[in-house]
Amino acid sequence: MWESPVYTFAKKIRDSGELRDLVIDVTGSAPTMDEPGKTLESVFEVLTHGKSPEKTKILDVGAAKLRNTLHFLKLGFTAYAVEFEELRQRMPQAKASWERARKYTNFKRLIFPKEFFAFKEKVDIVLFINVSNVMPIPNERLVLLSLCRQRMKKDALLLWYNWRDISSNPTKYTDKTRINDGYFKGVGRRTKTFHGEWERAHVFDMIISSGFSFDDKIDLPDVGNNQAFVFRADGPLLLDKFLDLRTISRGGKKSDPKKAILETGPIDFPMAYVDELKNVRVGISEATKFHHLSERLISDIFHHQLKNPEIEKEINEGRARIDIRLHNRNKPGFFKNLKDMRDILCPTVAVECKNYQSDPNNPEFDQLSGRLTPLRGKFGLLICRKIINRRRTIGHCTDRVKKEEFIIVLDDGDMAKLASLKKAGDEEVDDYMDKKMDEIID
Repeated sequence: MWESPVYTFAKKIRDSGELRDLVIDVTGSAPTMDEPGKTLESVFEVLTHGKSPEKTKILDVGAAKLRNTLHFLKLGFTAYAVEFEELRQRMPQAKASWERARKYTNFKRLIFPKEFFAFKEKVDIVLFINVSNVMPIPNERLVLLSLCRQRMKKDALLLWYNWRDISSNPTKYTDKTRINDGYFKGVGRRTKTFHGEWERAHVFDMIISSGFSFDDKIDLPDVGNNQAFVFRADGPLLLDKFLDLRTISRGGKKSDPKKAILETGPIDFPMAYVDELKNVRVGISEATKFHHLSERLISDIFHHQLKNPEIEKEINEGRARIDIRLHNRNKPGFFKNLKDMRDILCPTVAVECKNYQSDPNNPEFDQLSGRLTPLRGKFGLLICRKIINRRRTIGHCTDRVKKEEFIIVLDDGDMAKLASLKKAGDEEVDDYMDKKMDEIID
């Protein structure tokens, strides 16, 4: 992977009167500016607030002509610049910038990908500035984010910053220039560049799946139409098996840069999580990963109705916790119908996750029952791996209905079915949940 910054796609385009393969060079997107500019500098100031330059290591991914690296070097931070060697070789401006950076003792060079793969130190901050949106292969974005996560200290910060040209100039991007989940640019040039943009929910899936959580306590300054978020490295890698990250980390999974690449669509995250779930071992060792995968699946599948997921939500003044708590959007669908059509209160939904070999039993149901109150809501989800005795499990749910507590149990098979139905539409998802509800009350 990443043997070359040049990608040849099996997509014929007519350019300057010729029919040729589409060729994209990701280093062609390097900005021409020598400095970050006022907007980015104000973001950097917030990002590094309270951090001592002498003790802070910064990883600048896709460093290009080092406009951001040089900024931090001048401030005294240790800066690691990650970039393809080809950029420095073919662009005089980039070569000059790299020569200036070498004069700083706090400058560290990481030629991509070999030196980056070999890099074992842990950093405090990762800059992911206009990187993902120039990468034409969706899975490679997740791989790079995951590899960065492995090189970060616990609770280190990642700055996600994307230039949003499509939103600003939509007429420039047409079906004729579409490739994968974005567009190619550079009509008339032999090699093109790639540009993509994604909505907030998709961005969050990309980054959270790579072991991060959104840090809503860091208030970034206004960045105009650009997209800027700060994430904290505090979670598990959720798609490492799906991405074959172990092989890639060891320098394996070679690709032939001369072989044309087939087009691909955006990542279907619910289905990717289901694929990963198949490789999660039952038991304590991977309980955290199961917990986080369950949160992502519930959040994505029911995005039309649930919001603001919180993992390990403390309740009762910290004496107890809910594995996952989500708020009801009160939008049309299953969860709104619980109140409107069944008179079941559910301003929030409590979710308990059990990575057990056996079926959930009385203690598991009692635990979730204890989380259900008129103020929090009387509906909960119990997520488990596999239901062996379905009749007995439904019986446990029915017993709680008598106390006006409503619990639906979903196992791996249910998650896979719901993820598949999500592609067809939200109504199909709601119908499936209605049938689950009927099972426990009929």
